[in-house]
Amino acid sequence: MPVTSNADLRADRYERLAMMARAFTSEIGPEEITRIVVQQGMAGMNASGVGLLFVDGDVVRSVAAAGTTARSIRRMEQDAGRESMPLDRANPACQAIREAEEIWIPNREEGLRRFADLRLASPASQGWVVIPLLGRGRPFGAFTLSFSRPPVFDEPERDYIRTLADVAALALSRIFEARAAGDGVRHLLTDEMASALLGAGSEGIVAVDGTGTILQCNERLCELLGYTPAQLVGRPIEVLLPHRWREDHMRSRQRYVDDPVPRSVASGLDLVALRSDGVELPVEISLSPCATSTGLCVLAVIRPRS
Repeated sequence: MPVTSNADLRADRYERLAMMARAFTSEIGPEEITRIVVQQGMAGMNASGVGLLFVDGDVVRSVAAAGTTARSIRRMEQDAGRESMPLDRANPACQAIREAEEIWIPNREEGLRRFADLRLASPASQGWVVIPLLGRGRPFGAFTLSFSRPPVFDEPERDYIRTLADVAALALSRIFEARAAGDGVRHLLTDEMASALLGAGSEGIVAVDGTGTILQCNERLCELLGYTPAQLVGRPIEVLLPHRWREDHMRSRQRYVDDPVPRSVASGLDLVALRSDGVELPVEISLSPCATSTGLCVLAVIRPRS
């Protein structure tokens, strides 16, 4: 089996995230978007199962699942005698939603010790992750992964899984939006979608309108760059760039507005973001355009460059 370098692995994962981002601006329906999220989540993590769950009152329902996760969910639903899981069940997904906490289980022994319901899980499952999906500070669902071999949860793995969960939150929001509209997918970034994507992001995310004005930013971006949201919202995105780049960026930003497509910003460049204290932070940047009721919105994901 060929050995994959860390750089190759990161490139593969970023390409998978870019594929999912492109799906959000396409004409495909929300169920197909969800299928892509599940499929790419399994492939990107070599997981044996993936699940996307949502809260419906006092129960948890499956939106989409594959592999060992799908089999485990069916067994737990059968044990409950219904096509859902009561929110008070002793399993990782329900607890992650109840407590709004991430759950990382590195091996089957620990899982069985902590959660009675995992006795119903597929015998092939040897590790689990559950990330709650948050909107307006409250869990509205969960993104789950299961593994056929005990996983290693180092920081790069955790960051990538959290990013997958952010994408899953956006996919779930699109489904809710389409069902509420009753007329297919409206390609809009709603408040709920923005909250799901921005509120729980493990990477810095900033939303900018077509004029380059900052609309929203998440806590992680503020932590990275030393700002508060009040210091950024309403200001031009160029405040996050060194002065020497600002004029050129305004021109390139306008070219992007004329032809907005999901992409990474020239990975060969030594990109930096300007912190509030004047320190330049080496970063990687990915862009994803979204349509809104008031015009174009661009989501920029900003990651410290290792």
